[in-house]
Amino acid sequence: MNVASCSFRLLACLAGASLLDACSLFPASTEPADYGHRKQVLQARREQNFQSIWRGKPYNALLESFGAPQLLMNVPGQRALPTSVAVYGIMDNLSQCVDAFTLVVVHEGEVVIADYFCR
Repeated sequence: MNVASCSFRLLACLAGASLLDACSLFPASTEPADYGHRKQVLQARREQNFQSIWRGKPYNALLESFGAPQLLMNVPGQRALPTSVAVYGIMDNLSQCVDAFTLVVVHEGEVVIADYFCR
């Protein structure tokens, strides 16, 4: 057996050992058994955070941050202010929230975020 052959085999063994060691750092499943409860907690936390951040802000600020929504719907019915819902879909993979914002038209046609919902 020559030196080059031994060196190659040694490198292959070291690489294989490194890969096996790296696999032990990441468990086979990253989803905990109580994922449903954890997801509810994450969704509630996201809803509270986004409500405190976005309520009362202009719709233009939302467009600047997230771009155009996937869906924009008018809310029918007799309301004091014209109302729409901007649906962005899932933007956060941990909570799996379908992000939606209620929009209202206030004085002089300015559109403002009235609320946020995680569904």
